[in-house]
Amino acid sequence: MHKWLVRAVFAVLCGNAASAQSNDPTGIWITGDGRSHISVRACGPNYCGTVVRLADPYEADGEPKRDTENPDPAKRNRPLIGMRILHDMAQVPGEARLEGRIYNPEDGKEYAGSMVIRGNQLEVEGCVFIVICQSQTWTRMK
Repeated sequence: MHKWLVRAVFAVLCGNAASAQSNDPTGIWITGDGRSHISVRACGPNYCGTVVRLADPYEADGEPKRDTENPDPAKRNRPLIGMRILHDMAQVPGEARLEGRIYNPEDGKEYAGSMVIRGNQLEVEGCVFIVICQSQTWTRMK
């Protein structure tokens, strides 16, 4: 009986550890269109995401792609690779979702964002006025 109890407790503890690990968003994610790789990591108590690879990183003139659509002229010259696009993604208490802000360099706007991990996929959603939303499924790199 004692061995059975030890095994049961061990199984529960291992199951909880695996579950916690599967909900960990840290790692490299390939965006839904496959054009970008985003590194998600802990930034203080929350998470952030940075562009680490682009399928097409250079303009026609050979220069790195930059944040040309940013409404702030002072930021339009910063390269897309190395740019943080996920900001302050915090765990929603009691839910398997993180919420924060998402910057879209294609239009230079920041949106309310959320992320939900489903196995090796990350559902990323950006919303304007809460009701107008666009989502994309990212895949974890192995």
